[in-house]
Amino acid sequence: MEYDIVGIGTALIDFTPIKIEGNKKRIYECNPGGSIANFLTAAARQGSRCAFLGKVGRDVFGGELKKALEENGVDCRGMVMDPQHNTSCSFVSLDENGDRSFVFYRERMADSMLAEEELNYEILRESRLLHVTSFALAGDISYETILEGLRF
Repeated sequence: MEYDIVGIGTALIDFTPIKIEGNKKRIYECNPGGSIANFLTAAARQGSRCAFLGKVGRDVFGGELKKALEENGVDCRGMVMDPQHNTSCSFVSLDENGDRSFVFYRERMADSMLAEEELNYEILRESRLLHVTSFALAGDISYETILEGLRF
């Protein structure tokens, strides 16, 4: 299969605040996210053939991300499910205008630990366009892996 777009990078869970009338405690809803996952989902919904390359934890959040991507038509054969590192997450805050800000939990999480031998070169070979997220180039183990993927 040839892919229109292959994305390498972060898929994570966004903890988004829910407003509840009269409740002063913060309550968060879990939502699939991450810039590459969001981009691929949007492109697949528009009819592009897309595949994800990256790493999530072999945990409930990683499972939710894989399910969400596959339900939206994104091929996840290149998704590594890591039993030793958790799925990254972010907590979203909204200001009085509804503008978002994020606190990310990524250090030593699965997406930052993608090793070169885990990269699916078969999928890269079949891609017309490669999209990489900036988080993936943050200088962790995944950085070198992604540079190798770009060289390929």
